[in-house]
Amino acid sequence: MPKDRYLEYEEQGIDYKYAVILLAFVAGFLNSRDYLLYMGLGTVYRGFVFVFYSLLVLMSVILIFKFLFKNKGLIFISFPYWSILICAVILKFIILFMQFPDQFLPGQVYYSDFMNFGRGLLLMVIFIKTIKSIKMLKSVTLAIAIGLTFSVIIPLILHPEMIGTRVTELNGFTFVGAFWNSAVIAYISVGWLLVTISTFEHSKLKRNLYLTIFLLLIFGSIAGLSRAALISLFVSVVTYTILSNNIKKYIKIFILVALMGASITVVFPETIESLMQRLDGGVNLDNEMRVIIWKAYLSNWYDYILFGELHGDYRKYMSTGHGPHNVLINWTLHFGILALIGFITIIVGIIITALKAKFIISKSAGAAIFTWLMAYLSVALINETGFDHLSLFAAIGIILSLEKILTKANLEN
Repeated sequence: MPKDRYLEYEEQGIDYKYAVILLAFVAGFLNSRDYLLYMGLGTVYRGFVFVFYSLLVLMSVILIFKFLFKNKGLIFISFPYWSILICAVILKFIILFMQFPDQFLPGQVYYSDFMNFGRGLLLMVIFIKTIKSIKMLKSVTLAIAIGLTFSVIIPLILHPEMIGTRVTELNGFTFVGAFWNSAVIAYISVGWLLVTISTFEHSKLKRNLYLTIFLLLIFGSIAGLSRAALISLFVSVVTYTILSNNIKKYIKIFILVALMGASITVVFPETIESLMQRLDGGVNLDNEMRVIIWKAYLSNWYDYILFGELHGDYRKYMSTGHGPHNVLINWTLHFGILALIGFITIIVGIIITALKAKFIISKSAGAAIFTWLMAYLSVALINETGFDHLSLFAAIGIILSLEKILTKANLEN
């Protein structure tokens, strides 16, 4: 299909698109939870939570209605890469509910998991099912990106002196992960998706907007001196420059990275000094905490391999209380081997999306999607960050919706 015709492709009858776009923005904004609670704006946060769940329920009802009254049977345009993971999660919750129904009530042991994974997977499916055009995909991606941008803007305005520091507690408030952790989540969620949509965006103004948000997310992700974020940035830049195979992009990316590095060095010299201290001495695998953690969890694989840990105590295998720091172990620990297979299937679906984008849209689009995957895994495979965050479920939904669009466009061609 010619590129121009492809970009104009739009499925008619999407009368709920503004609800989906608003849902995307709110999902992104909720990533600023810790900052809102830190500022004493719990009421504002709860208000956004209410809006989120209202829109989530509304879209769920619409999809169920369409399935029951408009679809003739269960028809998939492309393979539902998400289905195995969802089946694994549902199976685990059914098993637990049959034995301990009272433990799913608010405040009980399984309530948090049920709500967290339920809303994340539901959001993913909603995006896969409702994003039916490139125009809609760009709108949803931009909406969630704008929402996630608050995860960088708020701490920059609130405490600019925290740039170049890595703390978890400030003025008696404990931040999940670290003060800048939400910015890392924002970057791996939509950073390279913004690059993806910029490859098929005609408007120069919008492309500049995508790039500005992208650079802001990068700045926020490295402001907290996260080694995982630095690894992710390095791996993703190298991956994209190699796969895009465009000398102009090589030069542009090199200049952008050099300018950002120079700006940080001049404006925040203490940040560079702190970073060098964190990197000093390299990595000793025998004493590396992550390796010790992985060994502890993997040595107890037989205890959770079938359906995951059944009592909700996911940190009991490490005496220090650390989580697995690995997304593959986390999915297995929570929901068993079927969930691990389901997550790997989603990864395969993302790779297939990148390949289809390369041949149907452009080499740069395919490179950007694959780079998103590399940036994500670079963090998720060595960190707790990247496992159960709402914006990551949303990002996966956006990518798999593109796979569906590309498959349909290819079939119609």
